[in-house]
Amino acid sequence: MTIPAEIITGIKSRVDLVQLVQEQVPLKKAGSEYTACCPFHDEKTPSFTVSPTKQFYHCFGCGAHGDQIDWVVNYLGVPWSEAIARLAESVGIPLPENDDGERVKAKAAVSRTLDKAARWMHRQLVSTPPARKYVFDERRVSPGAAKQFLLGYAPRVLQDYLAEFSREEMEVLREAGILGMADGGRMYPKLGGRIIFPIRDAAGWVIGFSGRVLADGYPKYMNSPDSPFFSKRRELFRAPDVRRAARAANRVVVTEGHFDVVSLVEMGFGYAVAGMGTATTPENLGSMFALAPEVVFCFDGDEAGRKAAWKALLEALPIIGDNRLASFAFIPDGMDPDEYVRAAGAEAFGKLLNEAVPLSRFFIESFAARKASEPLEKHSALLTEAARSLRDIRDAVLQHGLASALAGVFDVPVVAVQRVGGFGQPAKSASMIPSVRADALETSFLSNLLRRPWEVGCLAADVELKVPGGTEIVAALRNAALHAGATPADTRGLFLGEAYLPLVDRLLAGGELDESLPVLARRIEVAWLDRCIQVAMAGADIDRCGVSVLLARRFSVLKDVEECLLS
Repeated sequence: MTIPAEIITGIKSRVDLVQLVQEQVPLKKAGSEYTACCPFHDEKTPSFTVSPTKQFYHCFGCGAHGDQIDWVVNYLGVPWSEAIARLAESVGIPLPENDDGERVKAKAAVSRTLDKAARWMHRQLVSTPPARKYVFDERRVSPGAAKQFLLGYAPRVLQDYLAEFSREEMEVLREAGILGMADGGRMYPKLGGRIIFPIRDAAGWVIGFSGRVLADGYPKYMNSPDSPFFSKRRELFRAPDVRRAARAANRVVVTEGHFDVVSLVEMGFGYAVAGMGTATTPENLGSMFALAPEVVFCFDGDEAGRKAAWKALLEALPIIGDNRLASFAFIPDGMDPDEYVRAAGAEAFGKLLNEAVPLSRFFIESFAARKASEPLEKHSALLTEAARSLRDIRDAVLQHGLASALAGVFDVPVVAVQRVGGFGQPAKSASMIPSVRADALETSFLSNLLRRPWEVGCLAADVELKVPGGTEIVAALRNAALHAGATPADTRGLFLGEAYLPLVDRLLAGGELDESLPVLARRIEVAWLDRCIQVAMAGADIDRCGVSVLLARRFSVLKDVEECLLS
C-alpha cells in the first residue's frame, strides 16, 4: 500500500522507540543511550544500543540498524505494511483506506477484547479452588508462570460472562470459541470448566484460545475456530517473549502439550512452543523456522509420540536443508516433557536436546529398522515408499545424501532410488539418444510395449535395459497405468516435453512384430541376468550365494520362455 510520507513521519514522531523496544527487550541506561544484548544475534557482552534522541537502534556486533518501523518488521517478523498499520493503531493515527490498515484495525479491536477475556479468566483461575488445585498443585505451575502465560479458567455459568462483558464483547467471545450458541439461540460457555491457554501471534497479540480438560475427558483440547486472524494450522502456543529466547538459543523446541511448554519455560527453556493439537503442518513449520534456524521436535517416547514425530518429519522434508535443521528428541520411560524436565532437571533435559537425532539419521534408521523386520517380498514396496518421500526435497545435497544412504540400506544403486522416487535423473538431449539399433531385442520390446502399454507388467520391475532411456520409458508406463485399448497417441502424450520423446517417436515409427510381449520380456530378463552374473563373477570376492540366486532365476525364466513358445 502507498502511505504519504507525512503520515509515516507522524507515526514515528509519536512512537517512542525506547518504549517500543523495551516491550520486548530489557534495556539498561548507559549515559545518554540504552543498551542490551542484541536480540538479532547471540552475544554475552551488550553491543546493541537504542538512542532516545535520534530514535534509532544499532548493533555494533551484527550491524542491525533501524527505526520504529524497521524494529517491528525485523523483530516481530511482520510485513512492512502491517508494521505501519500496527504502529498507527497504537498511537491512534488514521491511515488512508486500504486492506492492510482495515485488517489490522479489526484485529486490534478483537485482540483487545480477547486480551481482556484472558486476564479475566486468569483471575477466575486464581479464585476457583478446583482449577487452582489442578494448575498449581497437580501440574506444579508456579503463580509467576501462570501469570506470564495468562493461564485461565473458563467458568461454567453464563451469568459470570454477562456480568463482565458487553453484548459486542460477548459476540467476539463467541466467534473466538469461548462461548457457543445452542439450538435455541442462547449462548453457553463452550469452554466452560476448562483450563484456558491464550494463543498469541508473533507480535504478542491474543488471537485465540485453547482449552484443556482438568481431568480425563474428550476432547482433551478444544481450540478457537479458524478466523481471519487465527489459524490452527499456522499458530503456535508460545511465551510472549519466545522470539528473543529462540534467537539467543538459535533453536526452538516443539512439544505436543501446552503444559509441556509452560514447564520448559519455567525450567529455563524459553524457546519452547507447541502446535494446536493437530499434526504438524507446513504452516506450523513456517512459524517455527521464522523463530530460529533449528527446530527440535520433543515428543513422548511412546508409539503415539513416534507417529507424531514421523508425520512432522515428512512435512519437514520439503523445506529442510539450506541451513534449516530439524532433529528429534524422545522422552524416555513413557514420560512427557513436562514430567521429565521436573523429574530429571534442566541439565538432563538440555543434554537430551543436545543429543537429539538429526532428521536425516531418523529417516534412514527408521527405514532400516522396518526393512529388517519385513520379509524380502516387501522390500521393494518399502524402497518405493522411502524413495518417493525424497521427491519434494529442495536441497539437492540433502536429497542426494539421503538417496545414497537408502541405496546402502536396500543394497541397490543410487540411480535405482532416484528412478523409483522420480527425481535426480539427468535430462538427456535428443543428440545423446542413440539409434534404436543399439539393441534389437530391447528395441522390438519397447516398440511393441508403446503400442500395448497395459502389458507393461510382463517385464520384471528390477530389470534394467541397455537402450539408454529404455528403463525410464518402462517406468513411466508403469506409473501411468494406461487401460487396455489405449492408442499410440495416448502413449506418446505421456512423453510430451520430455527428453525421451525423440526416442519414443522413433520406436513408434517402426513396425510392430508378431512376437508376444511376455516372450520378449523374458528374453530381455535372461540377457539382463547374464550381465548381472558376469559382474558378480568379475569381483575379487565372489558372492557365491548371490550368484546361485541369479542362476536359479535364469533357469526359471528360460523355462517360462520355452513354455510360452510351446503354448
